[in-house]
Amino acid sequence: MRMNYQFYGSRHKKFVLAGCPAAGVSPSSQRPDTPSALHTGEVIETATGRVIGMDQLAAKLSEVSVVYVGETHTRGEDHKVQLEILRKLSHGGRCVQLAMEMFPANAQRVLDRYIEGGISERDFLREVKWNEVWGFPYSLYKDLIDWQKQRRMPVIGLNAPHPLVRKIARHGLGSLTPDERSQVARVFHLDDVANRQRIEKAFMAHGRYQIKDFESFFEAQLAWEETMAQTLARRLGQKESIILVVLGKGHINKRYAVPHLTLIRRPNTTCSTVVTVPIDYPASAIGPNLADYVVIAGQSEPIHHP
Repeated sequence: MRMNYQFYGSRHKKFVLAGCPAAGVSPSSQRPDTPSALHTGEVIETATGRVIGMDQLAAKLSEVSVVYVGETHTRGEDHKVQLEILRKLSHGGRCVQLAMEMFPANAQRVLDRYIEGGISERDFLREVKWNEVWGFPYSLYKDLIDWQKQRRMPVIGLNAPHPLVRKIARHGLGSLTPDERSQVARVFHLDDVANRQRIEKAFMAHGRYQIKDFESFFEAQLAWEETMAQTLARRLGQKESIILVVLGKGHINKRYAVPHLTLIRRPNTTCSTVVTVPIDYPASAIGPNLADYVVIAGQSEPIHHP
């Protein structure tokens, strides 16, 4: 499987995160009945190879507790699909919580104040340190957050604080102070051999940068995903509503990443995964390892940062 590597959360970071993105699906996982040609607006149900529409997709997603919608951070089409799914799931006044990789969990009070109208957008972005922590244009996410704000529906910060993830990568999990340790996931699943091998490929392929050693790199990867999973698991226990999770495509692999780690914590959780691919994506590469549902969208130019 060809691996994809994403910078930890922000374009400013110096080390990389392993993922299993759209382009990395093993041919053995493909179904023979996947359509030979793709068309914009179609949705492929990968378990069956059936083509469905967005309304059918929304109906299926409304039956689960958590919907993970993976993104390529700079691809505008991905964010349009996220917004369409959010709107359809919210139909009829249904409560939908929007959980976002882009915010650390310790920004929750600021998120709540903004959704409730207590601070301006400018102050909100300053207080969550958007440019420093995430770095991608806020315009890509503004419509999602505005939708929740207009309806007074929650936006959840999922992630571990970025400085702590960097510290783990450079010095190991054991370097955290007790207060710092309390800000990342309580449990780390360090004994998952397959996941360790997946991350080791990234470590070997992309060098060490400011990372202490592979174990620190692996712990930093887990700090990211375990904390998101722990935050989700806790939210699932607090409120009866669907949670729409917006995060990078590399985090939605059900065998290793956030859906799997959430399920360990909340075994009865039902979930579905969705990704968007461009119209010229090879149909032969679409299968269950990619996501439960694949949305076909038009081409979009990547955003180039100055």
